[in-house]
Amino acid sequence: MSGPLHGREFSRKSFLKGGGALIVGFGLAGVGAAGTASAAAPGSRLPIPVDQLDSYFTVHPDNTITLYDSIMERGQGSRTALLQIAAEELDIGMDQISHAPLDTATAPYTGYTGGSQGTTIGGSYVRAAAATAKQVLRSLASVSLGVPVASLSVEKGVVSGAGKSVTYGQLVGGKLFNVTIPQTVQRNDTGVFQYLRRVGMEPGAPGAKPIDQYTLVTKPIPRVDVPGIVTATLAYSNDVRLPGMLHGRVVRPRGQSSLVDARTNLSSLFGVGVVGTNYTLELLAGGGQAPVAIDETSIKDIRGAEVVRVGNFVGVVAPTEWGAIQAAAELKVTWEEPSSPLPGNGNLAGALREPAPQATPPLLITEMGDVDAGLAQAAKTVSATYRTSYLAHGPTGPHVAVADVTSTGATIIHQSAGNYSIAGACVAQMLGLPATSVREISFQGSSIYGGISTDLDCAAAAALLSSHVGKPVRVQFMRWDEQGFDNYDAAEVIDVRAGIDAKGKIIAFDYVTNSPLGIAQPPAAWNTGGVYLIPNRSVVRNTGPQFLQTAPLRSPTDRGPALATEQTIDELAYAAGSDPLEFRRQNMTGNDTWLAALEAVASAAKWEPRPAAKKLSNANVVTGRGFGFGTHVLGGGLQGPGLDFRTLDPTTPAAAIAEIEVNKKTGRITVKHVYAAVAPGFVVNPGRVADQVIGTAVMGTSQALLEEVTFNTSNVTSLDWVTYPSLRFKDHPNVTPIVIQQLDALPGGAGEEPISAMFPAIANAFFDATGVRLRQAPMTPAVVRNALAGAGVK
Repeated sequence: MSGPLHGREFSRKSFLKGGGALIVGFGLAGVGAAGTASAAAPGSRLPIPVDQLDSYFTVHPDNTITLYDSIMERGQGSRTALLQIAAEELDIGMDQISHAPLDTATAPYTGYTGGSQGTTIGGSYVRAAAATAKQVLRSLASVSLGVPVASLSVEKGVVSGAGKSVTYGQLVGGKLFNVTIPQTVQRNDTGVFQYLRRVGMEPGAPGAKPIDQYTLVTKPIPRVDVPGIVTATLAYSNDVRLPGMLHGRVVRPRGQSSLVDARTNLSSLFGVGVVGTNYTLELLAGGGQAPVAIDETSIKDIRGAEVVRVGNFVGVVAPTEWGAIQAAAELKVTWEEPSSPLPGNGNLAGALREPAPQATPPLLITEMGDVDAGLAQAAKTVSATYRTSYLAHGPTGPHVAVADVTSTGATIIHQSAGNYSIAGACVAQMLGLPATSVREISFQGSSIYGGISTDLDCAAAAALLSSHVGKPVRVQFMRWDEQGFDNYDAAEVIDVRAGIDAKGKIIAFDYVTNSPLGIAQPPAAWNTGGVYLIPNRSVVRNTGPQFLQTAPLRSPTDRGPALATEQTIDELAYAAGSDPLEFRRQNMTGNDTWLAALEAVASAAKWEPRPAAKKLSNANVVTGRGFGFGTHVLGGGLQGPGLDFRTLDPTTPAAAIAEIEVNKKTGRITVKHVYAAVAPGFVVNPGRVADQVIGTAVMGTSQALLEEVTFNTSNVTSLDWVTYPSLRFKDHPNVTPIVIQQLDALPGGAGEEPISAMFPAIANAFFDATGVRLRQAPMTPAVVRNALAGAGVK
């Protein structure tokens, strides 16, 4: 047999050691120049070439296949979807393919696990690799069987033709493909539909399996990791132990202080696409609260305990975890006063309107027409100010990382939060090591959404301690470390003015947000009125001081825009005397995908048309219904003049209807039922997307009603589940998820979008129940009681 496997046969290990230098170009004759690796993610320098087939697959003699990629499992079922894509293209069963551990020493960069990009972008890499592998395997089988490729069929990895058959494992089991994957023009994963040449393939594209032949993709296949979770056989990052390992803890004040004078940020290290603060790096740079005095004798009775101080970083190590916990708790440290005060929760709204110390001009997101002229011509106008709070990631299990630093490199084992290799790059920068000498191995973590900066902080702390004690060190954050030094979703203060003409058409919309420096992303043109036809519209972001660490949190910086925009739209509908849904229909003609989401939830909820607040009652407990749109655009998307649904890149629409109950006396809002729909284009696994709709609806409800990071004038005070409450199981709403499948569309995100829709859906339902507007989140009982009292409602 001749082909790419002839000549010397190398193991995957030797291939990876050679960095791909042994690979020749695509072709059954095995001739051609060596392929070059595509660009890696911002800040990463990965040794695994992304355009080589052997980077993605190992075919075993028993006819099973191992898939290598960079997409992390974070509860959305992304890795199950990737296995579906690969198995579909290869014509094998789900029981024949599995994921390799996520390891920068063995897996290529196939996209970012976040921003609703895991399956959309990651899937395109895997689909291209799998389609290429099948072409090669069919060609090899043709030679082996003496049957033309066109006469071959494949089922369960068995290639058959002319009464003969051969398995994939018999063709290449344990050997290398030595094939370069063709690159084509594909979407980039920056949040803006920039196209570039890279490995990738969309569903049904030339060379891929036709969509009408799918047997696995588009089916609700269960998540492959759930059995291991339920039976406690799946290893989490918390379970990792290394020989000779010490246990460590960071020692910090309880809760971060102001970052107005921050000395570091990840964007300056890695460029656009990585935001937030790695607090360990900030301490090493002389930032944060410095230790004025450390009494090391305070832990002398704890066996083997040792203090490590580098710059403003303070940590402890001990032979046992309990010893490390004791040492961190008992070490006496005197901290300096914060370099600048925090405004305190009660003064946050005013403080955000102050300009940032670094002069930052207003950012124009989009503009069309003349807003002031439109408002002057309007038959009716509305205006209001809206507020949102800082929100914590709050994983159920705190972050943990194990680091083993030697004189020649480092290995980091942790729970990846999506930015593959960035933790390793942080450690390399901190220790002055080449990025390629830091290996990063990632395990699943407990309810980790976003928060890459906190994840990097834990990994960097473990590496710093390991480098100083010369042994592997495991660092697990305590709850107060996790909550107090998180990178939060940022608070906003938003001013909106809008107007309608005599026929109920929106003719002007003015949106100005004030948000902190270092925010995860600016507001998107989509969720600040871009869903509607508005001839005069302006969207501007003003930058205020950076009081606290901020970074992406599932659907970052989408809650404020949705709360303000969709409540304004509802208020215009009320001014027009219209049903809220019918008003929207009249103002979004031609926006078919978003209208489909609206109609889906309206149908599921059996929405009966009527203006809002037409069934007000004097009863103590009242009910209402409300609607809201939401979405997420990674990075905020396009910015420029004339942006609305007619000119913007497509994004996933989410629509939600909330049915609520309000106790006027206690101020408690109970969300009884949510109908939520998403239209994410081509859906690989509708069952798992439905899971995400349910999860995001519950998460959005919790954030809208309860969650708020609190702080006084010196430090964050939300340090546990009492001071940062979230929704309990007994209080969560029933959720009816609706997934709109669009086989003729590109795959889109579905893991974030309904969260922001919950904020206006609940607020609009509150108005329907009480006739009073809630313009700030969270909508706590105290906020509700104050709003009702201010409106004279009893």
